[in-house]
Amino acid sequence: PDGRFWTEPGAIGTLEFRVHRVGSDWIATNDLGHIDHDGFLTLHGRVDDAIIRGGFKLAPDKIADVLREHPAVLEAVVIGLADDRLGQVPVAAVEIVEEANVEQAELCEFVKQRLPAYFAPVAVRTMHKLPRTATMKLDRRAIAALFR
Repeated sequence: PDGRFWTEPGAIGTLEFRVHRVGSDWIATNDLGHIDHDGFLTLHGRVDDAIIRGGFKLAPDKIADVLREHPAVLEAVVIGLADDRLGQVPVAAVEIVEEANVEQAELCEFVKQRLPAYFAPVAVRTMHKLPRTATMKLDRRAIAALFR
């Protein structure tokens, strides 16, 4: 197959492929990456934040919505972390009610009761305030740093 980006070499963009067995049209993906000046492709994640866990496509927002249903959880954010065996795994950071005392295992089990087991986060960090940017959006980079 052929591949292309809508950016200059070295710039991150969305990857498209053309597979001659399928046809001559370009097929858009949700993969972000760049092609260096030598023609090598490096992937940088996905446009849609989907987590690909062992071939299963997980929607982080769907997992976060379930976590928010727990009575001790005020806010939740789920991100994918690289995993050598599965590709990526979901992890969650949750903002809990001030007086709440909830364990990671309880929150993972809560997700497993409502979604297939492979949606359950492999780690959950509970805190009373999630990291936010200056514009009060959840700071995904700071949240990812909690799991490194």
